[in-house]
Amino acid sequence: LVHGTIVGTTVAMFYCAWLFETLPLNWLGAETTPLLVGVLVFTVFILALFLGLFFGLFLVAVKKLVGTHAALLPLAALFLWPIFEYLRTAAFSFHPYILGEGTIAGDHYGYMLLGYTLADVPALRVFAPFLGDYGLSMIVLLPNIALVLCLWVSAKHAARRGVLMGVSFLAVFALLFGVGVLELSSVARSSGHAPIRIAIVQTAFGAVDNPREGGSVEVARIRAEIVRRDVIVRSLFEQALAMAPDIVVMPESTR
Repeated sequence: LVHGTIVGTTVAMFYCAWLFETLPLNWLGAETTPLLVGVLVFTVFILALFLGLFFGLFLVAVKKLVGTHAALLPLAALFLWPIFEYLRTAAFSFHPYILGEGTIAGDHYGYMLLGYTLADVPALRVFAPFLGDYGLSMIVLLPNIALVLCLWVSAKHAARRGVLMGVSFLAVFALLFGVGVLELSSVARSSGHAPIRIAIVQTAFGAVDNPREGGSVEVARIRAEIVRRDVIVRSLFEQALAMAPDIVVMPESTR
């Protein structure tokens, strides 16, 4: 439990690192003091520890379920992982009651779901209506477990079993991918229309306060930064238009 929680917390810290992009906190009307930064670091750590705890519990559950039957390990991991993702998501439902609606933790219940990684893979994303986010996580696990089975073996008989099961997992993954490709092709043919081309403009600007009335150097600097960002966004928009899309999705902060 301890080792799993440490590993899970470390991974979650990288996942939650985006919270530090909210600095400086002028946009909240708060001065960015060392104390406030310390509170943010502590909050991120607690959030990461909460997420990492479920990875530790997952490993404990796999170990208890498998026992001495090592051959069951891949199947146990495959089916227990989405269960613990669901439990972690359910645990987040308590956050609005503790921290209030609209808080960082309260609105994002499905942290670190493996299924989210298939957002840019249409051939596998088509299974979302049938399997849900947790089912998509199982699809992501298939090639990863197969890789472990093919590489992490110790004895000849174990190697043969591991490679055989790994190939089986890869076969299921390839089958699902093939079915997804056929489904997408079928939808495109039945619609009778060409696919819609969508361009997405995404920026990674840090927080900036709205300029206040006055002629101070700080206000001038903030206004200059806003103008600079507007120029960048316009340039990205023109690049997107050059691709002749049907729809251009702009950042919510675009003016």
